[in-house]
Amino acid sequence: IAGVQMFDANIYLPAGPVRYGTDPWHEHVQHAIATADKLGLEFHLMNTPGWSASGGPWVTPERSMKKLVWSETAATGGGALTLAVAPPKIEPLKFRTPPAKKLENFFRDIVVLAVPAESTRRTPDWEFKTKLKEKTLTAASLDTDATGCISRAQVLDLTTDFDAATGTLRATLPAGEWTILRFGFTSTSSTNHPAVPEGHGLEIDKMDADAVSFYFDQALGRILREAGPRVGRTLKGLLFDSFEGGPQTWTDTFPAQFRALKGYDFVPLLPVLTGRVVESPSFTEAALHDFRGAVEQLIAKNYFGTMQRRAHERGMVVYAEAQGGPLNPVSANEFVDVPMNEFWMPDTAPRFPRIKLVTSVANVLGRPLVAAESFTAKPEDGRWLATPATLKDPGDYAWTAGINRFILHHYVHQPTDDGPGFGLGRYGTHFGRLNTWWPLAGAWIDYVARGQFLLQQGRTVADIAFLHTEDHGYAFPGGMVTTPAGYDFNIVYPHHLAAMTWRDGALTLPTGPAYRVLMLPANWTADLATLRRL
Repeated sequence: IAGVQMFDANIYLPAGPVRYGTDPWHEHVQHAIATADKLGLEFHLMNTPGWSASGGPWVTPERSMKKLVWSETAATGGGALTLAVAPPKIEPLKFRTPPAKKLENFFRDIVVLAVPAESTRRTPDWEFKTKLKEKTLTAASLDTDATGCISRAQVLDLTTDFDAATGTLRATLPAGEWTILRFGFTSTSSTNHPAVPEGHGLEIDKMDADAVSFYFDQALGRILREAGPRVGRTLKGLLFDSFEGGPQTWTDTFPAQFRALKGYDFVPLLPVLTGRVVESPSFTEAALHDFRGAVEQLIAKNYFGTMQRRAHERGMVVYAEAQGGPLNPVSANEFVDVPMNEFWMPDTAPRFPRIKLVTSVANVLGRPLVAAESFTAKPEDGRWLATPATLKDPGDYAWTAGINRFILHHYVHQPTDDGPGFGLGRYGTHFGRLNTWWPLAGAWIDYVARGQFLLQQGRTVADIAFLHTEDHGYAFPGGMVTTPAGYDFNIVYPHHLAAMTWRDGALTLPTGPAYRVLMLPANWTADLATLRRL
């Protein structure tokens, strides 16, 4: 066993005497780091209380994850009008454990737009296309029919005519019926979990690099300061476990960041995020595609990129299950040193497609280590039922998918010698000193250690590059790829093509992989840059 990853989690357990963030708690953490140092073990910190994702009591609503909201008000044009435009309905903040000091949600205006009310055409499945949920999006057919659509010239910006303090609009609209869209943003109310009350709070804004850097200092600063010279020597890793923070669709500086990424102003196109069709269905689909791509890129760069930079400054590396919800594992793992996935008892096979996506990304990026939260289990598959004999097959299967470092889920601190001891709530395989077979597990641990050492010495050889579509995100449909026996594949993304060269009969990446076949998915779409590259 090479090291530990430390969580402070709270699930189905009574309150203990050592409370998160107190001086005794920090003394215990430093004792654990010092013990790991003495034993030659690596020590990694989960970046937040709980197992998801990056939050705590130091995060104010204004620094939390944000979402776009809007209200709709009917108006009749043809002359000057004075109209009360209500703000969107703002939900109160929700906490699993209410904070000691009550926090109020907030709302900030972005823009007030008017669109023709008679433009009734709507984008099919638009909520999935705007909220970045886990769903494979089917590419829409080319459709330039403008019937029932809003032309860009019909999107009127009335912000200068609007008094946000009173909610009053004084404007002159062309004749006809109009809908006034008041756009703004507020907190998503997402919180880290499962965390003790002292460590529970709002999730930090994942698209705001300054907020993320602030979070790093608040959540990790004292531990790193007190660890002193052990940081980078023993305290080597910063962990991001399962991302269960939900979608984020806005941040204060989103308009400027979007323009920098995509080269145009997205604010006049905000009606497409309400399901309305601007210009044509294909134009709207393209705008939504850019929006999704911008959100994914900003979370990758400003969240994982900032955390990785701060970790590297201290000689640490980032381990992350950088997938799920709004996270695209391809863009996010560019800022992760050790990509991770997970597999569950008693069968790894259902996780294979998702593991394969992450191990492919690691191979394409040249990451030699690919880790997994390993042997976790639902209550019916846990309950002290597993043994080394039942662990072997799921672990071997994970190796065939490309995993080469197991993170055993879980080994819970046992403050007494009374068995069977504490667990991580109802979940996981119960590794640990109070399990009856733990003293006899040395042979299996040695087998895993030797197998992983060998796997870590080489590189994955894949003959087939499966050209993924960005809009599939993390919902990779495993049935898309069927390979002949004895051949393996990597999933690549269109932007990887730019780095490929044709050499010795193969498409070769600078990081090492070489592919003899390029395979396209069903229902494939591509932008012009990809088509030209091909």
